[in-house]
Amino acid sequence: MKFKLIQIDTGYFKISLPDSFFKLSQPNNTDNYKDKEFKKCLKDETSKGCFGSQVYRYYLDQLKPKMELLAKKQKHKKNRFSLFKQKLDKKCLVSPLPFDDNELHHYLNNLYSCEIKGFKEELSHVEKQLASNKLDLKEKIKKFI
Repeated sequence: MKFKLIQIDTGYFKISLPDSFFKLSQPNNTDNYKDKEFKKCLKDETSKGCFGSQVYRYYLDQLKPKMELLAKKQKHKKNRFSLFKQKLDKKCLVSPLPFDDNELHHYLNNLYSCEIKGFKEELSHVEKQLASNKLDLKEKIKKFI
Protein backbone atom coordinates (compact mmCIF):
# COMPACT_ATOMS: atom_id res chain seq x y z
CA MET A 1 0.00 0.00 0.00
CA LYS A 2 1.45 3.36 -1.01
CA PHE A 3 0.52 6.81 0.11
CA LYS A 4 0.33 9.57 -2.44
CA LEU A 5 0.97 13.10 -1.21
CA ILE A 6 -1.92 15.41 -2.01
CA GLN A 7 -1.22 19.12 -2.27
CA ILE A 8 -3.52 22.05 -2.82
CA ASP A 9 -2.17 25.56 -3.35
CA THR A 10 -4.81 28.18 -4.06
CA GLY A 11 -2.65 31.23 -3.49
CA TYR A 12 -4.62 31.86 -0.29
CA PHE A 13 -3.71 28.67 1.54
CA LYS A 14 -1.64 25.52 1.11
CA ILE A 15 -2.64 22.05 2.19
CA SER A 16 -0.30 19.11 1.99
CA LEU A 17 -1.97 16.00 3.27
CA PRO A 18 -1.58 14.41 5.73
CA ASP A 19 -0.01 17.05 7.97
CA SER A 20 0.49 20.57 6.67
CA PHE A 21 -1.86 23.53 6.43
CA PHE A 22 -0.81 27.13 6.04
CA LYS A 23 -2.81 30.27 5.39
CA LEU A 24 -0.72 32.50 3.17
CA SER A 25 -0.60 36.16 4.06
CA GLN A 26 -1.85 38.56 1.45
CA PRO A 27 0.46 41.57 1.03
CA ASN A 28 -2.38 44.01 0.34
CA ASN A 29 -4.57 42.67 3.14
CA THR A 30 -4.26 44.62 6.37
CA ASP A 31 -6.59 43.36 9.07
CA ASN A 32 -7.45 45.86 11.76
CA TYR A 33 -7.38 43.69 14.85
CA LYS A 34 -8.68 46.58 17.00
CA ASP A 35 -11.74 47.12 14.82
CA LYS A 36 -15.05 46.64 16.66
CA GLU A 37 -16.33 44.24 14.00
CA PHE A 38 -13.16 42.16 14.15
CA LYS A 39 -13.38 41.91 17.95
CA LYS A 40 -16.87 40.47 17.43
CA CYS A 41 -15.28 37.85 15.16
CA LEU A 42 -12.77 36.92 17.87
CA LYS A 43 -15.68 36.04 20.14
CA ASP A 44 -17.40 33.98 17.44
CA GLU A 45 -15.63 33.44 14.13
CA THR A 46 -18.82 32.01 12.64
CA SER A 47 -20.66 35.34 12.99
CA LYS A 48 -21.96 37.01 9.86
CA GLY A 49 -19.22 38.96 8.09
CA CYS A 50 -16.42 37.06 9.83
CA PHE A 51 -13.84 35.04 8.00
CA GLY A 52 -12.10 32.11 9.64
CA SER A 53 -8.97 32.95 7.69
CA GLN A 54 -8.71 36.37 9.38
CA VAL A 55 -9.25 34.96 12.85
CA TYR A 56 -6.75 32.18 12.06
CA ARG A 57 -4.13 34.77 11.05
CA TYR A 58 -4.83 36.80 14.21
CA TYR A 59 -4.23 33.88 16.56
CA LEU A 60 -1.21 32.75 14.55
CA ASP A 61 0.23 36.27 14.86
CA GLN A 62 -0.40 36.19 18.62
CA LEU A 63 0.89 32.70 19.33
CA LYS A 64 4.08 32.44 17.32
CA PRO A 65 6.04 35.29 18.99
CA LYS A 66 4.86 34.27 22.45
CA MET A 67 6.06 30.71 21.88
CA GLU A 68 9.41 32.08 20.68
CA LEU A 69 9.66 34.28 23.79
CA LEU A 70 8.84 31.35 26.05
CA ALA A 71 11.47 29.21 24.32
CA LYS A 72 14.07 31.95 24.90
CA LYS A 73 13.11 32.30 28.56
CA GLN A 74 13.27 28.56 29.08
CA LYS A 75 16.46 28.37 27.02
CA HIS A 76 15.04 25.87 24.52
CA LYS A 77 16.87 25.75 21.23
CA LYS A 78 14.23 23.79 19.36
CA ASN A 79 11.47 25.58 17.54
CA ARG A 80 8.45 24.55 19.60
CA PHE A 81 6.06 26.39 17.32
CA SER A 82 6.91 24.28 14.27
CA LEU A 83 6.35 21.05 16.19
CA PHE A 84 3.11 22.34 17.71
CA LYS A 85 1.83 23.51 14.31
CA GLN A 86 2.66 20.22 12.63
CA LYS A 87 0.79 18.24 15.32
CA LEU A 88 -2.18 20.60 15.13
CA ASP A 89 -2.31 20.39 11.34
CA LYS A 90 -2.20 16.61 11.43
CA LYS A 91 -5.04 16.57 13.97
CA CYS A 92 -7.17 19.04 11.99
CA LEU A 93 -6.58 17.42 8.59
CA VAL A 94 -7.99 14.02 9.57
CA SER A 95 -11.14 14.31 7.47
CA PRO A 96 -10.62 13.61 3.78
CA LEU A 97 -10.66 16.42 1.25
CA PRO A 98 -13.98 16.80 -0.52
CA PHE A 99 -14.24 15.75 -4.15
CA ASP A 100 -16.72 18.51 -4.91
CA ASP A 101 -15.57 22.15 -5.03
CA ASN A 102 -18.86 23.19 -3.47
CA GLU A 103 -17.97 21.23 -0.32
CA LEU A 104 -14.49 22.79 -0.09
CA HIS A 105 -15.87 25.93 1.60
CA HIS A 106 -17.46 23.83 4.39
CA TYR A 107 -14.26 21.78 4.70
CA LEU A 108 -12.16 24.95 5.08
CA ASN A 109 -14.52 26.40 7.69
CA ASN A 110 -14.11 23.23 9.75
CA LEU A 111 -10.35 23.30 9.23
CA TYR A 112 -10.07 26.93 10.32
CA SER A 113 -12.26 26.25 13.38
CA CYS A 114 -10.08 23.33 14.43
CA GLU A 115 -6.86 25.33 13.96
CA ILE A 116 -8.26 28.36 15.80
CA LYS A 117 -9.35 26.18 18.72
CA GLY A 118 -5.84 24.70 18.90
CA PHE A 119 -4.25 28.16 18.72
CA LYS A 120 -6.49 29.45 21.53
CA GLU A 121 -5.67 26.50 23.79
CA GLU A 122 -1.93 26.77 23.18
CA LEU A 123 -1.98 30.56 23.56
CA SER A 124 -3.65 30.21 26.96
CA HIS A 125 -1.08 27.59 27.98
CA VAL A 126 1.88 29.72 26.80
CA GLU A 127 0.55 32.86 28.50
CA LYS A 128 0.21 30.96 31.79
CA GLN A 129 3.79 29.73 31.48
CA LEU A 130 5.05 33.24 30.70
CA ALA A 131 3.16 34.63 33.70
CA SER A 132 4.58 31.87 35.89
CA ASN A 133 8.10 32.70 34.70
CA LYS A 134 7.54 36.37 35.66
CA LEU A 135 6.41 35.33 39.15
CA ASP A 136 9.45 33.07 39.52
CA LEU A 137 11.71 35.95 38.52
CA LYS A 138 10.06 38.27 41.05
CA GLU A 139 10.58 35.68 43.79
CA LYS A 140 14.26 35.34 42.87
CA ILE A 141 14.69 39.11 42.97
CA LYS A 142 13.03 39.30 46.41
CA LYS A 143 15.39 36.63 47.74
CA PHE A 144 18.37 38.48 46.28
CA ILE A 145 17.36 41.77 47.88
